[in-house]
Amino acid sequence: MGPVTSTEAPPTPTDQLSVPRRRLNLELLLVSLGLAVGIVLIVAAFATARTGGDAQSLPEGVELITPDRNDRVLRQAPISVTLTPGYCGRFTINGIAIPTADSNQPLVTPGSDNTTTQASIAPADVDDSFCGDPDLPLDGTSTVFDPSLWTLTYQPTEGAPIDKFGNGPQQVVLEFWKISDPGAVRRHTWVFNVDACHRRLASAPGIGAWHRRTIQALGTPP
Repeated sequence: MGPVTSTEAPPTPTDQLSVPRRRLNLELLLVSLGLAVGIVLIVAAFATARTGGDAQSLPEGVELITPDRNDRVLRQAPISVTLTPGYCGRFTINGIAIPTADSNQPLVTPGSDNTTTQASIAPADVDDSFCGDPDLPLDGTSTVFDPSLWTLTYQPTEGAPIDKFGNGPQQVVLEFWKISDPGAVRRHTWVFNVDACHRRLASAPGIGAWHRRTIQALGTPP
């Protein structure tokens, strides 16, 4: 019997190097695509994000206002503005001019003759002149200027020009200027809203007596 010869062709170099194809994993592809899109959106958000005065479209010299334009707040919510260091200002709220006291002035307890002097905290690089009325005591009935934070804050309270806000829109006019140039006064006006939702909340079933008194203290409807 003669030698057996094979009829199969010997493998070619191409056949030896061939690698089996993998099936496309659609789920993995979609997850990877989603992650890539998410990263792009996050980067774009950080690149275009605006904060503080930029986000509120405020003029130079004003960094933050509270409540913001069109915000909805309760009837005794405070109004506060953060100014750029070196600026001062005053409020006119619903046409009523609110006097400004400087937090370096004596503290006065309403209804008493007792005063407590607050230590001066004005920054060293600021002119010695007061932002507010130097003769106006801190009795809780005026806007307070804090030179350490560069803030103006008005808290509606009994005895103040405005003890609480009525329901609906409230207009605030901020006049502000550089302490070094008090003659160059500029104005910024905005409107926020007072919501009467606390009236419904205070009378809602299941609200305890303590919570009801707290809600009503924040602003009792007339």
